[in-house]
Amino acid sequence: MKSSAHGKASNTTKPVAFASNNVGRKDSVVVAVMGATGVGKSSFIKRLTGAEDNVVGHGLTSATTKVQCYGLFLDGTHFILVDTPGFDDSSGLEKEVVDEILSWLEKSMGEGLLLDALVYMHRISDPRLSGTARTNMRLFRSLCGDDALHKVVLATTFWASTEDEVGRRREQQMLEDPKFWKPMADKGSRCFRLNGDRKGYLNILTHIAQSDGKFLTQAQEEMRLGQQAHETTASRTMNPDLDRMKREYEASIAIETRKQKVAFAEADRRRREKRLNEQRKIEQQRRLEVEKLEREAKENDRTEREIEARRALHEKTQRETAEKKMRHKLEARAQKLRAHEAEAARIHELSLRLDSTVVIARTTGEIIASNVEIGAP
Repeated sequence: MKSSAHGKASNTTKPVAFASNNVGRKDSVVVAVMGATGVGKSSFIKRLTGAEDNVVGHGLTSATTKVQCYGLFLDGTHFILVDTPGFDDSSGLEKEVVDEILSWLEKSMGEGLLLDALVYMHRISDPRLSGTARTNMRLFRSLCGDDALHKVVLATTFWASTEDEVGRRREQQMLEDPKFWKPMADKGSRCFRLNGDRKGYLNILTHIAQSDGKFLTQAQEEMRLGQQAHETTASRTMNPDLDRMKREYEASIAIETRKQKVAFAEADRRRREKRLNEQRKIEQQRRLEVEKLEREAKENDRTEREIEARRALHEKTQRETAEKKMRHKLEARAQKLRAHEAEAARIHELSLRLDSTVVIARTTGEIIASNVEIGAP
């Protein structure tokens, strides 16, 4: 159980090296302190831990250039306070600041040391919400993510140098500004005033100790899902030109992809059309070949019929010629036969005549002979 953060803190003043020893336990209450340069982040940690090596800046120059972790035991609860460089870093290396924070968030997540809360600090003495302040808030929200806004503690500093009424009015304006603290306040973020006394700092730890456990920031969630640190929303927020270039590049890729799709579709249409034309040509060629074969078949059939007709005519002519010759032969034979018959009839008639003559002659001879015999002496 996390105990209430009342009482005197123990003197754990050296930076916590949780990657190499047990100081940074997984059951530690881990609190990251963020905000612009000079809002009092390092002072907040030094007042709580008494860490002498925590350098406090007193101007526009950021004293913290690397993420540093400091341990604090309070009523049996071990806190790890994470000091971060200011977002509007005076060295002009804002991107390096964000990269440093993202690197720590990734490393801590990999080691299982998750955050319990984020403290975002703002100078109440600033007369107005500058563009830089709004940019810092936008960057902070891109690191944190909307789903974790209830884990944010809003802390205003430099109340001693601001009239109470003016400070309260500015605080109310920030809480009602939809581009500043209102989204976090609507999600349940608590707002604390730091007047410089240690009790106010301890009140923040008391509130955090009673929170509902650990969480992943949006940046950590994005990296857990496979994005590189420079691909996270926070990194892109610090690089609007790069983000714009990326969007333009993605848009150009999308346009090129669409062009390629159109080109591929057109090429595919042309291939299909070419294939269809080739098929049509092949079918036409086949049809022409079939027609040619049919014509040839018809021609062959006609030629065969003509040949058959000629052969039949020839055979008929031959038969007729043979029949004619046969008739001529028969007629010749018949004529010869009739001639023979006529000759035979004539011969028969001559024979008959001859026979009659012979009979007459014989009769005559007999008569003569008879007469001779009669007249003989």
